[in-house]
Amino acid sequence: ESTEEEYTYSDTEEVSGFSPSAPSSLGLTEVSNTDLHPDHSLLLTCSLPLLKSSNAAVTLAVIQLHFSVGLSSVDTRQKLGKAAVRIMRDTREVQIIVLQSLRWMVLEAGSAFEPYLKEFFVKAGDCEIVAGLKMEILTSLARHGHSVDTVLREIRSYVRSPDTPFVVKAVEAVGRVAALGGMEIRGETVRENCLRGLNNLIVASKDE
Repeated sequence: ESTEEEYTYSDTEEVSGFSPSAPSSLGLTEVSNTDLHPDHSLLLTCSLPLLKSSNAAVTLAVIQLHFSVGLSSVDTRQKLGKAAVRIMRDTREVQIIVLQSLRWMVLEAGSAFEPYLKEFFVKAGDCEIVAGLKMEILTSLARHGHSVDTVLREIRSYVRSPDTPFVVKAVEAVGRVAALGGMEIRGETVRENCLRGLNNLIVASKDE
């Protein structure tokens, strides 16, 4: 019996003439590979090699195809995540479009991107839009218990930035992680850990 799952997505807002896919629900629908029409199965199989295309638009289209009408196996998720991270290193314009699309995908299939968690850390040269999208993706990946500590430590480092708008986004990101509530980090809940961390930063800023 197959344990593969189907991603179900719907269109959302347009970004630079591009319409990324947003989740229609936060639950995955299980479906057997044998239930697929032969043409459907052929489409999925033949499109996978295009994940290695040098054209970022082609690669992203294939990723979205599999998130929209594909089946999710561990192997397929790894291929999709790896391909997405590769094209995310392209030009700033491409990076923004890819991140706009990925921010919805990580909500439903975070395991595909969790191995590449550090690729979503904000870099010094990132523009405001890219930085904001990366933080949104990081907070979504924090839903996975073993990632939340790493995500919080990274976002807290942003709060020390001299860029006030960026700091505001970082604090908002910590708040979104705090909303996870019941998960625990070293004996305390995520909410308690977030509040303690922010309080320590406030105290430290007053002492400087």
